[in-house]
This record gives sequence, structure tokens and C-alpha cells, in this order.
Amino acid sequence: MNPRSSASKSRSRPRNARKTPRRPEALGNTPHARPLAGIVLALAGISGCASNTTSSDAPKPPVTTFSPDLNASSVFVGASIIQYWPLPIHNAGVAGETTAKVLARFKATTTGHGYSRVILLCGTNDILANTPDLVTELTANLSAMEKIARDAGLEVVLSELPPIVSGTTDLTPQVLAVNASIMQLAIQRGDLVVDFYTPMLGHPEFFTDGVHPTPSGYAVMEKALSAIVVK
Repeated sequence: MNPRSSASKSRSRPRNARKTPRRPEALGNTPHARPLAGIVLALAGISGCASNTTSSDAPKPPVTTFSPDLNASSVFVGASIIQYWPLPIHNAGVAGETTAKVLARFKATTTGHGYSRVILLCGTNDILANTPDLVTELTANLSAMEKIARDAGLEVVLSELPPIVSGTTDLTPQVLAVNASIMQLAIQRGDLVVDFYTPMLGHPEFFTDGVHPTPSGYAVMEKALSAIVVK
């Protein structure tokens, strides 16, 4: 036998030997998979953009400037401007009330509840109701409330009224007269007084109807309050 022929046969692959299986190509390397991969990536990019847009456009909570501790120890008393104000933790505002009606419930509302101070803002409805002897009547009611609070050991914070426009009627003269009297009362009694009039004057965008503040109007009011009531 030819030795060369025998060696050649021994090196030849057996007829029944298994072929090594071919490893499948990666997803991105096959001709059919490439378009699919591109679609997946594109959808991922769109999803990411949508998520970022939603996050950046989400409304942010308003910044609070009034001390939470002072808020917790205060009771806010008045009519609708107080009632609709989201700030007070202890909100004793009742829409539509004049100073006479606030006075009627004042002692029960403010004393014996553990409050440290009363923040009093009322008088707008006295003006809107064309109360006779407006300044005299309003000041007497506020003075009586101030005495009740002071006798109960509460700190009193009086407030100058914001501007008032009723329909097409600008009630600035009445507001100025009332505010001058409120300031005089605060000086006589040694009370703090918050000026809600000046920072809101000339800004109709701070009001929903010429009387009640918008959220931005209430933010201005909170800033004015925070500058006066600090401890």
C-alpha cells in the first residue's frame, strides 16, 4: 500500500462527523435586524424627550416666605380675602362679613385656643356696603377687637386694606381714609400693622374681580406680612 495514500485517508474527515454549528450574528449585525434596532433606538429617544418635557413643564409649588412656626401660632381673622387665602393654618375668615359681624364672633374665634397672635384684616365689606359713618364705625369695631385680643394676652397685627375696585368704581378715597384710621389705631395701641395697600396698588393682575386677590396677589400679601411679622 502506498504510505502517502494511507496518511491522506487518515487525515480526511469521517463521512458522519458533525459540522460545528454556526453562531448566530448579533442583532445589529444582521441585515434584517438593523432597521429594527434603529426603530427601537428612535422610540427610546422619543420616550426620553417626552419624559424630559413633562418634568420641566410641571408646575412648581409657590415659594412660602412666612415662617411656618409663626403661621402655626397665628389665627387670621377677617372676611373673604382671609377665607380664600391658602396661607393660614388657622383661618377664621368668613366671606361677606363686615367688621360688626367679625366683632360679634371675635372672642370665641380667637381666645382660648392657644394662639399667640391675631392677624386681623377686615373692613372691605364695610366699604362695599356703604356703611354710614364708615371710618368711625369701622375703627370702633377694630378697636374693640384689638382690646379683646390684647386682654387675652395675644399679639395683635392690624392690616391696611388692599385697593378696591367694585365693578367700574374705584373706591380708593374710602380705602385711603380707612387705612389712615387703621394706622392711627396701631400707633396708639403699639400694634404691628401690615401695609397690603401699597404693593398691590396699580396691579389689576393681582385681583380676580377688583377685590379678591389672585394667587400672585396673595403671594405679594404674604411677602408684605413676612416683612412685618418676624418673631
